[in-house]
Amino acid sequence: MITPHEDDPPMAEDDRIPRRRVWLTAGVGVIAVVAAVIGAEGVRRSTGRGDTSAPSTAAPRRAPDQIGIVEQTLIRDSRRGLDERERQAESLRHFGWVDRPHGVARIPIGEAMTLVVDPAFMRRAFPVALADAGKGGGS
Repeated sequence: MITPHEDDPPMAEDDRIPRRRVWLTAGVGVIAVVAAVIGAEGVRRSTGRGDTSAPSTAAPRRAPDQIGIVEQTLIRDSRRGLDERERQAESLRHFGWVDRPHGVARIPIGEAMTLVVDPAFMRRAFPVALADAGKGGGS
């Protein structure tokens, strides 16, 4: 049995904003920002990094091409980078072993694309994966 009170909409609460808490939070935030700015200025002055009285007219020094053992030049523009890119492109065009003991070989990219679109090859190469995919299994 339904009582008359169950059909009534729930009572709404009064829309009151706790103004005191809002102003207190805003005040604490402003104080924290001011303290951070004052602290940063003190650190800047104590380290001597903030001397802006006379701007420097000297051009900035160019960083060396090599710092320690880390090369800083763009590899794609250097001879080493061009040679590496050619070696990578060459490996995409030829057969080779990636891991011979485990039977992992590299085939030319064109051959690989042809094989992937060949349904008969895919059924022979990946029978379990294709069967699971056909059943709605897999991820």
